[in-house]
Amino acid sequence: MLLVVSAVIVALAVAILAARAAIRGRGVARLYWLACSVPALLGIAGLVLVMVFPPEHFDEAGRLIGEMPPEFALAFTLASWGLAGALAGFAGSGLARLYRRWRGKAGS
Repeated sequence: MLLVVSAVIVALAVAILAARAAIRGRGVARLYWLACSVPALLGIAGLVLVMVFPPEHFDEAGRLIGEMPPEFALAFTLASWGLAGALAGFAGSGLARLYRRWRGKAGS
């Protein structure tokens, strides 16, 4: 359980950083960061909601099914897409910054 809580905290931190970048960005960059942070935050909220209030799915005989609920899968997919986009954006921003710094020093 501690691992799950720490993973949710790390994912939430990445999503909040993406939301912060969306607030500071301009034009297409703002749209990109919003497209990353909104699904990530919604997915994380859905994951927490499903973990706190697990849905009960029953089979034909009335027994509780022990499989992963589809709600959890949807929330996990949303969070994954948002976090993957945010991490790719952070990596791209870092590489662009390194390239601009390298190009500026190479020219002088």
